[in-house]
Amino acid sequence: SGVNNIYLNTLNIDACQSGTKGGGLYFGGDQSGVLLISSSFQNTYSGTYGGAIYFESSITDVTITTCNFTANSASESGGALYFNDSVSSVDIDHTSFDRNSAVTAGGAVYIGTGCGDVTATTMVVAHNYKVSYDQSVVAFTECTFTGNYLTVEDDSQQSNGGAFCIDTEI
Repeated sequence: SGVNNIYLNTLNIDACQSGTKGGGLYFGGDQSGVLLISSSFQNTYSGTYGGAIYFESSITDVTITTCNFTANSASESGGALYFNDSVSSVDIDHTSFDRNSAVTAGGAVYIGTGCGDVTATTMVVAHNYKVSYDQSVVAFTECTFTGNYLTVEDDSQQSNGGAFCIDTEI
């Protein structure tokens, strides 16, 4: 049996790395929910998914509020955040993403196909590379998207969404 809820407040994670998932944090197992408040992630790196944080499919609800993600990267997807399939709900509030990058998809955030509702309120997304989203329900309120872009090196690569890509076939 796992932990029901995880509450993290005022973390500062800098210059961390992982060879696989979650350069700063990895959430897996049987947690019902994760609440991350007033935290900062910068210069983290993942060898695959989730430059700053990787959320496994067993997580039910994730709330991220008043956090900053700066200069994080992943060699695959989710430069700052990677949500694997089946996370029921994601709420990102008063959070900024700046200069995060991923090679394949989701320069700032990647949310997998099976995830539930996603809500972003007063979010700033600036200067990220390959920001993508793959799901059916998404709501943005008072969000700012500045200087995001997608670089396509050749015709064989996907070329969708400089700020966000909403597509069920990523």
